[in-house]
Amino acid sequence: EGGGSSTVQVGGGGPDPSITDANGFYSLRGVETGVDLEVSASTESSSPAKTDVFTVGEGETRRRTDLVLNPAGTLAFEVTGGEDGYYLILAVYLGDKDTESKTEFSETRKGTISGMKPGVWSITAQPVGPNSSDQISEKVEVEIEAAQETEVVIEI
Repeated sequence: EGGGSSTVQVGGGGPDPSITDANGFYSLRGVETGVDLEVSASTESSSPAKTDVFTVGEGETRRRTDLVLNPAGTLAFEVTGGEDGYYLILAVYLGDKDTESKTEFSETRKGTISGMKPGVWSITAQPVGPNSSDQISEKVEVEIEAAQETEVVIEI
C-alpha cells in the first residue's frame, strides 16, 4: 500500500493461501517483522474487509486483529442494443473511495457480479475486442442490498 507496507489476503487463494479455522481464527507465518501490515479478507457472499495497519516485532504474536465480513449483494446484468461481441461491465461504488471497482466480461450480454458492498453503484458497459466501437453506455445507478440479487438492464 505504499510506504513499505504489505497487504496480506486471507482466503484469497493463490499458491499459499491463509485460511481461517472453524472459529474464524487465522495465523500468518513468515511475515516480515518491522513493516506495516494490513490483513484483508473476502468471500463471494460478503463485502471485503481489512484491518487497520499494524506492525509486529520478531517473535511477537498479535491477537484480536479482527475482521468483520458483512453480507454482500449480487448484480445481475443484461446489455441491450449495440453490436454483438464481448462487453466489459464496470461497477464503481459511489459511497466511498476505498471500495474497489468491480469488472466483469460477458460474451452473452448477461452475467452477474457478486461480492458487492451494499449501497449505490454506478454501472457502465463498453464493447471490447478488435472490431468493437468506442461506444459506452450511459451510467446506470443501482442500489445493491445485502444478501440479495439486484437486476439491471444496461442499454448501449
